[in-house]
Amino acid sequence: DRAWAAIMAPTVVALVAVVLLSCTIPPGVHAQYSRDVVSAADMLWNVSAPTTLDWLHSPYVGNGLLGIMMTSETKAPWSDGKAMVLRLKIGRVDVWDTRVNGSKYSVKNIEYDTPRLPIGNFLLRPADGGSIASWTGRVNLFDGTLTATIQSTTGKTFMATLFAHATQQIIALQTSPPNAATLEFRPDQAIFPAAATDPFLSSSTQRGLPAGYQLNPNATCGSQGGVGFCRQVLLGGGDYCTAWETLSDGTVTMTVANSMPYFIQLPQNAQQLALATMASVADKSFSDLLGPHTAWWNGFYLDHSISLPDPILDQFYIIQLYKYASATRCQGPENCWAYDLNGPWLEVNKIWADYHWDLNVQVAHWMVLPANKPTMLGQSFVDMIARNLDNLTRSSDHPDSAFLVTTTGPDLVNNGGWYGHSQTGSLPWVCNNLWLQYRYTMNATLLENILYPLLNKTTNYYLAIMTRGPGGTLHLPVTVSPEYGSAADTNYDLALFRWCLRTLEHIATDLLPGTASAFDLQRWSSTRKALTPYVTDPEQGLMIGQGLKLTHGHRHWSHLFAIFPMYNLKWSQPGDRNLIAKSLDHWDSMKPGNGFSAAGASIYSSLIPGREEAAYSNVTLFVYGMAPNTLYTEGSQCNESPLMTSFALQQMLLQSWDNGKLLVFPSVPASWHNVSFYQMRTEGAFLVSARRVGGRTTAIRVASDAGQPCVVATDMAGDLQATPASALQRLSGNGTFALALKAGESASVWLQGTPEPTAKSFAPFPASADTANHFGVPGHKPAVATLAMVPCASADTWRFVNTSASYASLAIGAGDKALCLDSNVVGQLAMVACDADSPSQRFTPDEQQGVFFRLHEATGNCVQVLGGVPNPNTKVSNWPCQAGSIVDRGNEFWTLAADGKLRSYRSTDAGPLDTCVARA
Repeated sequence: DRAWAAIMAPTVVALVAVVLLSCTIPPGVHAQYSRDVVSAADMLWNVSAPTTLDWLHSPYVGNGLLGIMMTSETKAPWSDGKAMVLRLKIGRVDVWDTRVNGSKYSVKNIEYDTPRLPIGNFLLRPADGGSIASWTGRVNLFDGTLTATIQSTTGKTFMATLFAHATQQIIALQTSPPNAATLEFRPDQAIFPAAATDPFLSSSTQRGLPAGYQLNPNATCGSQGGVGFCRQVLLGGGDYCTAWETLSDGTVTMTVANSMPYFIQLPQNAQQLALATMASVADKSFSDLLGPHTAWWNGFYLDHSISLPDPILDQFYIIQLYKYASATRCQGPENCWAYDLNGPWLEVNKIWADYHWDLNVQVAHWMVLPANKPTMLGQSFVDMIARNLDNLTRSSDHPDSAFLVTTTGPDLVNNGGWYGHSQTGSLPWVCNNLWLQYRYTMNATLLENILYPLLNKTTNYYLAIMTRGPGGTLHLPVTVSPEYGSAADTNYDLALFRWCLRTLEHIATDLLPGTASAFDLQRWSSTRKALTPYVTDPEQGLMIGQGLKLTHGHRHWSHLFAIFPMYNLKWSQPGDRNLIAKSLDHWDSMKPGNGFSAAGASIYSSLIPGREEAAYSNVTLFVYGMAPNTLYTEGSQCNESPLMTSFALQQMLLQSWDNGKLLVFPSVPASWHNVSFYQMRTEGAFLVSARRVGGRTTAIRVASDAGQPCVVATDMAGDLQATPASALQRLSGNGTFALALKAGESASVWLQGTPEPTAKSFAPFPASADTANHFGVPGHKPAVATLAMVPCASADTWRFVNTSASYASLAIGAGDKALCLDSNVVGQLAMVACDADSPSQRFTPDEQQGVFFRLHEATGNCVQVLGGVPNPNTKVSNWPCQAGSIVDRGNEFWTLAADGKLRSYRSTDAGPLDTCVARA
């Protein structure tokens, strides 16, 4: 305990302060998620024959530190190629290799020196001697459990229940009848996962080993006092140990212990720690363990809910809350780790086993703040920064400053991470996240002890590298604009630098007066005023940087930071609107089809009145075609995009970025007639609940944690009533009003002539059984008949619309018949007829040469359509197919218009093609 206390001492005060602050729940209001509503989002599995399921198709449980993913396997090394086994992949988020700077085993490569390490696998087989013939499963989100019904090839059936205990570092598995299954543990190799040569894997490695690299020794396995264990010693120091035991009622308990969290050696080795954990539950029964666990999860859903008319998005959002609480939480020093790219479900042969600070960690943190979980889920982000303030200072190459390299381990040390000091914006962006954490909680301890000193040192880095040009204008040198290129005065860094200066002035002047010297105040102000304007183009708007235009797809949107998330440019400022619209439209015309691009496009659209449909379609673009378990990959595991998409949904319902004004339902599409949310947290530490019925807002409740000024903007035009009446002050006739609330007070506002809101007013709308349980395997996908086929206004145009993983095109002028395109496989659009009279076509890409073919219906032969990479508006003279035919390039679709030029449609893996173009 003393060792843990020493590690965590800098952040204990901040943690306690935020815990106390975030527990406010207005009395008399209980509109939380019910079991019925959450159960409608449960992910279901129905595996009726021997099947191999991968990381994107498997169920999972976790408690922030430990986790298990259950995959079914039919291939070597797990099976003989015929029989099916269940593989329980166990993980622990703080297990990293320990070849830190100065270690004699370091090869000065962060990917090999300090990567996350995979732990191992429990193979589950029927105890009756058969193999698994089929299984069904359910992730019970409300209870935090995974249940499965498993049928053996002998004909016998048994049930299994699995969970990662919510408050103890134990994973429990029970079968009914007891002892109906056997478990075999196989440790993974302790190596960078992409280089794993697991002794049970026969395939070649993805990556070789760098020169001079020495392998960690193999794990040592055995048993002690009825407890099985496998201990893995690490060359760099420390060890970790997996342990398991069968209790008297047949329950199998498992754990993973780590003796070197934070790269600091604890007094005991991992085997001793693991055995002590097992001993702490040795006298427990399954029900003893399950009771407190389910109580924690049931309580998790008490303080927030949203209810959407789109059942797929409704379920998706609930699953993200479950996933986040399974992957990270803050329950004390041992279990308080920021969400990385994998969570506790790290798999072998994956290349990203670290923290990525150019986008992934920051955007994953956003959703927990409006979801009213800044402490339980968001504090792990804060603690990671607070623990490592000294390391951030040491990572800088300038005095009295701080720096964060793009990729790090949990210590945030610059240990050979990507881009070195050339990508300068990661730490300023982290400071913006800390600012949001402060604004959503108004925690003065966080502001004074962590954010303010770090922001000061972060800004000093920019001050150290800036240069003065002709006329006294200040510039930034060549830096990396993430995932696009390098330039001087990148708009990414200019936006961050401006935000840093503005925020420092605000803190030192208004929040913590007297804490900055007159010299610093003058320097911040004069620098901000002399800083060069954003680099723009008359046609494109915001550029990447000096001399670097946006000429191809840019998934990161880093050049748009001045609009969001820094809000230096605001739609509420009329002078900014033209630049904002032009910049977004240009980026959107060529944005790539990946998850966080779609989420970004939704958020940007939600900031502009009149673009509600675009905000909605970009969310559905991603969610409707995502993996059955809502995890995400882009070549490797990276789960930021689903979490950021949840934030995009939240932004459609409630925004608070505009000087603290609460914008209620600011970007809800017209088709969303009935919407509600309960206790969404905002800047200023308000908890807001609202209900929209029949397309208009009918009731709002605001509770104040901190007594900040409160202005609410809604569509509630007309006469309003309030309780207490004295709290309400009308500011205009268009639905904007102020509420006078002290800390701990709340008020309800509703339309005159409608009932006064009660607790039920903000409860989720009932879920329909017909649309429940969309996610899982095989999952429920909309039938062709339910596709929404929406034509454009003109009969000479057509429009593609999307529901789920299919596309529909209404072919105007062809008998108004619909052509349906199924796109379950990116790059292979099979155009199948909605009825017998519609033609069918198939497009197949030749991935080797980038050439696409069209199946000629008359001859049955494939004809070449196009090779290479076309640009929009390129004149095409040798189009071999009839005008109007479509070319699929994976995430882009092209058609030849009547003017002989190419026109493009945009999409992601499965999303709407919503651009109307002239029919040829």
